[in-house]
Amino acid sequence: MTDAEKIAQHEQKIAEQDQRLIAIEKNGVAFGDRVKQNAKDIRRVEAQAIDRFEHLVNLMNEGFNRVETNIRRVETGLKEDIKQVENNIRRVETSLKEDINRVETNLKNDINRVETNLKNDINRVEGQTIKWLSLVIAVAVIILGILTYMKG
Repeated sequence: MTDAEKIAQHEQKIAEQDQRLIAIEKNGVAFGDRVKQNAKDIRRVEAQAIDRFEHLVNLMNEGFNRVETNIRRVETGLKEDIKQVENNIRRVETSLKEDINRVETNLKNDINRVETNLKNDINRVEGQTIKWLSLVIAVAVIILGILTYMKG
């Protein structure tokens, strides 16, 4: 190959490289524009994400506040219910004690009355038994006297 052909070949390679550089430069500009657009899109998405996150945080805080309010309301209700139950228990205990005392008093009175009646009945039966035994002994003595008199 001649020098002129070599020079022509090099010039063609240089022209091709120039075309490639121009294409790369165009692509670089286009790429830079895309990078700028992507950066804008990223900033927009970040801003939206932050807004959504802040909104979610606000919603969560509102939810937590509602839950805390409900817990306090339930806690207050439970405390009131517990006080009411305790008062009911005290009232029932007092009523039971009064009922037990009333029944105990009635039972003591009944037991005393029955005991007194039994003692009176025992004394009466003892008295009657003694009278009957005396009568039986007297009849037996009479019968023995008669039998002895008849034998003799």
